[in-house]
Amino acid sequence: MQCPKCRGAMEEVRHLAAHADRCTRCHGLWFDMREHVLLAEYAEEVDIGDEDTGERHNRIDRIHCPVCERANAT
Repeated sequence: MQCPKCRGAMEEVRHLAAHADRCTRCHGLWFDMREHVLLAEYAEEVDIGDEDTGERHNRIDRIHCPVCERANAT
């Protein structure tokens, strides 16, 4: 799977509560349905990205879903 914002490779981040996918380049996160709720209390462990990089990539608001490749996911 590729990051929908920077096209970097995604790696799985496993946690006891759930798992997410994190970009190896920009460290952006992708959650499947409701994973963000299950991992919210572990945000400091899961979200290791740089705040400035995150803000820059968050300006990109139209992406292709990296799971199903449908356009215009937000």
